[in-house]
Amino acid sequence: MRSLWLVLITLASLLGIGIFATGCAGTSAEFSNPPTGLSLNPSNPSVRVRQSIKFTAISPGGFGGTLTWSASAGSITQDGLFTAPATTQNVVVTASIAGGPSTSTNVAVTDGVSVVLTETSAPVLCPTAEFKFTAVVGNAVNNGVVWSATGGTVNSEGQFVADGSGPYSVTARSVEDTTVSATLSGQIVDSPNVRFTIQGKGSFVIALDRASAPGTVTNFVNLVAREFYDGILIHRFEPGFVIQMGDPQTKTLNINDPRIGQGGPGYNIPFENSPLRNIKYSVAMALSGPRTDTAGSQFYVNLDDNPELDGDYCVFGNVIVGQSVIDSLIRGNRILSARTELP
Repeated sequence: MRSLWLVLITLASLLGIGIFATGCAGTSAEFSNPPTGLSLNPSNPSVRVRQSIKFTAISPGGFGGTLTWSASAGSITQDGLFTAPATTQNVVVTASIAGGPSTSTNVAVTDGVSVVLTETSAPVLCPTAEFKFTAVVGNAVNNGVVWSATGGTVNSEGQFVADGSGPYSVTARSVEDTTVSATLSGQIVDSPNVRFTIQGKGSFVIALDRASAPGTVTNFVNLVAREFYDGILIHRFEPGFVIQMGDPQTKTLNINDPRIGQGGPGYNIPFENSPLRNIKYSVAMALSGPRTDTAGSQFYVNLDDNPELDGDYCVFGNVIVGQSVIDSLIRGNRILSARTELP
C-alpha cells in the first residue's frame, strides 16, 4: 500500500495536481486552486428588525477552506443564517475563508411590521353608540388587520358598537405578523357629557339624558365621537329665545346663503317625546316641523324658558358648565371642537 501512495504522489507531482486533506463538516484545510474572488448572495438586502435571512457565499474558483461568518450587529450562524437586531440600522455581514479572500455586504435593517390606530384616543360612548376605528399597517406586504373588541362588538371594517356600561377596548392585529397589534381603550357610560369649545369664547358642557331620549342621545354621541361638529358655525341667534347650531353647510357656504339651516348628517332620526322641558339652558333637537321625524344634527339651546315648545321638540340635555359662554354666543361663532366626556 505504501508503494502505491508513493506512486500516486509522484504521478501527481508530474501532472501538477494538488493533493489536499478534507476536514470536518466538508471544509478544507488548504486549497488546490485558491479562489480569486468571493461574493455574497443576496447582495445589499434589506430585512425587518428581528427577522432572518439566509446568505450564501459564492466563489468563481471554488474553495475548500473553512468559511467564517460575522455580523456587526444581530447574529449570524456558521451556515449563513443572519438574524437582524431589534433596532433599525445598517449592518455589515462578512464571509471569510481561512487563508483566502473575504467579502462583505450591507444589510439595511428596517422597522418591522407596525400597526397604528389613527385615533389618538377612544371616545367616551353610551350603550349602542358606534364609532369606526381605523388602522394603518406599515412595512408589510399584507396590510390587513384582524379586529377584536371587549365591551362591545367590532366588525371587519373596525366599526365598534358599544354594549352596556364600563370599559371597552378595540384591537387591530396585523395579518402578516400576528405578534404586532395596536389597542385603544375607553369608557361606556349611560349618559356622557359633551364639551363644546367655541373660538374666542371658551367652552360649555352639555349633560346628556339618555333615559329621557335614548335614540336622540345615541345619535348625538355618534356625531360628536366622529368630530362632526368641529368647524361648524352657529347660524341662528334669537336673543331671549334660542341659539342654534349643527348645520355642516356652514363649513363651506357663506353664513348668509339661503341654504344655511337646511343641512344635516345625511339622514334623519325618529322623533322622541322627551319628558324634559324647554327651560333655560336646556338643549333640544331642531326640527323642520313640530313632532316630525326630521332631526339630524342641528340642535338649539334655550336662552330662556320656552314652555310653548314642550312636547313638540325633543329635549335631551342641559348646559351644566359654561352658561356664561352660552350667554355670550352670537351668530357666526365657530365650534372648534366637540368631545364626549365622563359625567
